[in-house]
Amino acid sequence: MNARYIQVKGIRLGDLVRVSRAGEVIPQILDVVVEARNGTETEWSFPATCPSCGEPVHRPVERVVDGIPHYAPDTFCENASCPAQPARRIEHIASRAALDIRGLGSEVAQLLVGSDGGLVKSIADLFTLRKEDLLAPEGFGDVSAEALLASIRSALQQPPHRLLFGLGIRHVGERVAERLLEHFGSLTALFDASIESIQVVDGIGPVIAASIHEWFSHPQNRALVERLRELGFRMKGERKQQALVPAVVGKTFVITGTLSRPRADVAAAITAAGGKIEDRV
Repeated sequence: MNARYIQVKGIRLGDLVRVSRAGEVIPQILDVVVEARNGTETEWSFPATCPSCGEPVHRPVERVVDGIPHYAPDTFCENASCPAQPARRIEHIASRAALDIRGLGSEVAQLLVGSDGGLVKSIADLFTLRKEDLLAPEGFGDVSAEALLASIRSALQQPPHRLLFGLGIRHVGERVAERLLEHFGSLTALFDASIESIQVVDGIGPVIAASIHEWFSHPQNRALVERLRELGFRMKGERKQQALVPAVVGKTFVITGTLSRPRADVAAAITAAGGKIEDRV
């Protein structure tokens, strides 16, 4: 059940409702028994701010029809420093497609965040960890701590488009991140980019552009990117001289199946030859 559903059905806190099984599985509210109300029922409204960090929540635009925005049913907190999000954010930025930090899976992410005042409160905290920090909680030995720290240090050398993908901006996948860096030249150039200027990028429409603009409009997110720059991450993309292949230029490819090389390497080769990569047909 979402906020829109509650509004359409006119449901209030304390209401008596009629329920049926939709598809013989999911409970569905048919209607409210209005005559059963006694005056103690109260209207419910979706919270305007995140209960964890107090930042305004964001309901993204799902599509635009005739200039009219249609909003998605889900609502999100876009603050990258929100205390409820660090474990999943760390797991995402450590993934192979992002910074490829070996040994940092879901269990290690939960261990680093902890249940109360853990070692890592935001993505940036990963890159200030020391060996003695990791040896303090149970779960790390001398060898595993050294291996994790080495992998974290190597992540600083990843290209900026992989860092951008790792930030976890809604709708920004690997290909979108690459195209953004190719177009804007640097990650920090996105700080003040308008929705219109983002839409100029090939393959980016109003929904993705609005999501990117919304994320960078939060001071906490901009501060996070700036802190990552100070920690040693590269912000500027490096444009390589492309050796275009006439048979590939302008064509679109979808990579699937079992390959003899990593998918990322195949995608990079196609892009360098002048082709485009899509995630689906």
